[in-house]
Amino acid sequence: MSECTHDCSSCGESCASRESQSLLKAHHADAHVGKVYGIVSGKGGVGKSMVTSQLAVTMRRRGYQVGILDADITGPSIPKAFGIHDRAMGTENALIPSESKTGIQVMSINLLLENETDPVIWRGPVISGVVQQFWTDVLWNCDYLFVDMPPGTGDVPLTVFQSLPVDGIVIVTSPQDLVSMIVTTGMPVREDAVNMVLDDWTTEQVIDPPGEPYYSGEKTVYQLMMSHKVTSEMRGKVISFRTNDSYVDAYLTDVTGTPEDDAVHIYHFGERLKICDSPGTYTHFIRLPESAAGQVTICVETVYANKFMPSYEVAIGTQNELLFNYLRQNLLSGISNAAMLIAGVLLVVIYTVGRAKHVSAPETLSLGCLSIVFAVNLNCPLFLNQFLYQNAVVQYYVNYFSLFLLPLLAMLYFEDIVPDLRIRWPFYSFLVLECVLSVVHFTGIASYTRTVKVFSAALGILAVMFIVMIAKRYRQMEKINRISLLLLLAFVCSNVLFFIFVSTVGDQTFIVRTGFLLYLALSVVNGLRKLMVEMSRERETRLLQTLAYTDNLTKLGNRYALERDARKCVLERTSIVSMDLNLLKMVNDTFGHAGGDMLLQSAAKCMTSVYNQVYRVGGDEFIALLDGKDSDDLQRLYDRLKQKITEMNDSRKDYGAFSRETEFRLSIAVGYSAYAAGDSSYEQIMSRADAAMYAEKKTMHHGRSR
Repeated sequence: MSECTHDCSSCGESCASRESQSLLKAHHADAHVGKVYGIVSGKGGVGKSMVTSQLAVTMRRRGYQVGILDADITGPSIPKAFGIHDRAMGTENALIPSESKTGIQVMSINLLLENETDPVIWRGPVISGVVQQFWTDVLWNCDYLFVDMPPGTGDVPLTVFQSLPVDGIVIVTSPQDLVSMIVTTGMPVREDAVNMVLDDWTTEQVIDPPGEPYYSGEKTVYQLMMSHKVTSEMRGKVISFRTNDSYVDAYLTDVTGTPEDDAVHIYHFGERLKICDSPGTYTHFIRLPESAAGQVTICVETVYANKFMPSYEVAIGTQNELLFNYLRQNLLSGISNAAMLIAGVLLVVIYTVGRAKHVSAPETLSLGCLSIVFAVNLNCPLFLNQFLYQNAVVQYYVNYFSLFLLPLLAMLYFEDIVPDLRIRWPFYSFLVLECVLSVVHFTGIASYTRTVKVFSAALGILAVMFIVMIAKRYRQMEKINRISLLLLLAFVCSNVLFFIFVSTVGDQTFIVRTGFLLYLALSVVNGLRKLMVEMSRERETRLLQTLAYTDNLTKLGNRYALERDARKCVLERTSIVSMDLNLLKMVNDTFGHAGGDMLLQSAAKCMTSVYNQVYRVGGDEFIALLDGKDSDDLQRLYDRLKQKITEMNDSRKDYGAFSRETEFRLSIAVGYSAYAAGDSSYEQIMSRADAAMYAEKKTMHHGRSR
């Protein structure tokens, strides 16, 4: 063996004295660099340089000194993005980075070439050397340095990660299969890197542990002690697991088992409750200090024996990795629950619109509420709720009461879709049972597990009873409801068979959820169809009513409309004006029916300008129905009508083609009467008004005769 020079970097020998050497390069002695972040991508054209520029601009706006090292030697674009075209300057021992208008420092190969558009045709080692020089020879002065990498996983990214103290990376990609393939190939991620389970826990179970438990009263308390030796790989990492209805504490101890008095308390979950035994369902994230040593001991305390497990699956990793893993596990369930919630809200909207349009569709409301509550209940066990409720106890209450609401809403829904289904006594019986169970549970008389057992037994009996009741009336149901129920039943049976013969792990309700979502989709379509049909029918009904109660020529109400509205009036407040159109026969004889129609329309316009409710009850007979008018009011309206008639005859602009015909004029005989003591119907008032009208008509006739 030749004499050792102690320069291991150029030596290929393997010896005991060989020491591992860091490949990190130091920046310029006069430079200042804070955090270094690399921006990478699997392929070009996905916006990597744009993201780099935006990150730099954002941090600069927040008041930090920012620099960009353009490591994309063969495709530099940073200088152009910031409008920098001047060549970089330098001293004898340092390069000075160029600055943008906002003070962002930039170093790129473009700033060193004779022409910024010249191509760079260099081999990998040369390019890697230039990137290293941009780090070691540039006089950086920045709090944040962003490195714009070339796409892929070639020499330059390897050089940067080996030579620069990179604090983090940003991966830029786009939703394309090609990009996903390149990123996956370039930076493989092991499944256990995200979901690494920490095994080899030492466990100890204690019933009614010594000391002061979190539970008060005469209750059996269960406690689980889980201990694990803290290794160097665990320091600074986060351990995570999920508990139901349990208090949790974590300690750093020197011994396995029950923590000693001087143990370091690093985590606690759960507050003492007065009316509930459960602090809720929670996913715990326990960070181990960098200086952690000895044993990490986790204490889980609960009063629910059937939920008390001898051990938990504890994951370890960074908090972001663990969060991502939990979110990934809950993704499909969360999407299906969200779809269920949206369908429920849509059904409620359909019901609300239907009520506004006088369309009866009660099943849309009951099914919509059932779907919303079901989605909320299914969502309660998911990790996502930890961010939604921010309080595990609130989540516990929501889960408890939503479970109790489900059978009640289901009964209301079946009552709406099954003809002659009477559920009053089962509904109220079940409601009373749930109230009793809630009181018993929240007062501490019985645990949640016992009350749920009673609830489940009652629910089973109720389900069998309803199956029998629905089966007897199955053929009376609408066809769409029969098909939907059979389809849902098929999915339920499929889920049971899948659970028995295929799988016993994971979410066992995904087939039922799929079937229920399909059921909801059919119900939404059926609700929309019914709404459109009923709205069309309502429009036809309104049209027929309009035709039945409207005079086609004058657009006033007819005699049927008068009788309908008169019955709605308070007799003691009713006044009637009787009006008769003069000269109609003469106009018809002189100007034809077109003239007569014009005269009738002009009379209707004149009358409605004075009275609100006017009806044409005969060929030339009109009635005005008034409310709360005395004799003085009727006289004033009478005078106003006569004035309008005079104005219309003087202007003649409302007579159309007959405005120049002097013989074409409007004349109306008017009589009015108000309620008098002893009147028992509006006909009596109308009789007096008619008599007054005919008296005036006679007077007007005699006046024309003279």
